[in-house]
Amino acid sequence: MNSIFIEKYALIVEPYSKIKADLSLTTEQFNNLKKSLSTEIEIARKVRQVYLRKKVKSLSIQKFYEWWTQQEKKCCYCDITPDQLVIIFEKLKDRNKRPTRGKSLELDRRISNESYNEIDNLFFCCYMCNNAKSDFFTHEQFIPIGQAIKHAWQEILNKK
Repeated sequence: MNSIFIEKYALIVEPYSKIKADLSLTTEQFNNLKKSLSTEIEIARKVRQVYLRKKVKSLSIQKFYEWWTQQEKKCCYCDITPDQLVIIFEKLKDRNKRPTRGKSLELDRRISNESYNEIDNLFFCCYMCNNAKSDFFTHEQFIPIGQAIKHAWQEILNKK
């Protein structure tokens, strides 16, 4: 029931009345589900946003969400995690001129010239690696650069 609710509420974005009718929910039950699943709903909304922005056409939004939730949440180049990014950006807040970008993982393509439609071409990547890789480097070429960025991140994380 929870996964169907999340799908209807945050991925497909059906009208509340339809969700309640399809799942035989009272208004109180609907609101309780919304509250108890707020973290999962937030993730599903983010996935939907990325799905629409990147114009993923070969996969249903449900399959894209399934892929997203099953992936390890770390940069494929420097291994930084979202929790570590939060710590880093807090430590560097005085230097950050673009505070709205960089605190979460982004979607990168192994082969930059291909679209976001091939699931095997998609990876999570931190802003620093994604920005540095750009369209200039291949995935393989960027791996050693990502390791250098990893070293820099570790120095920042280990500073008191």
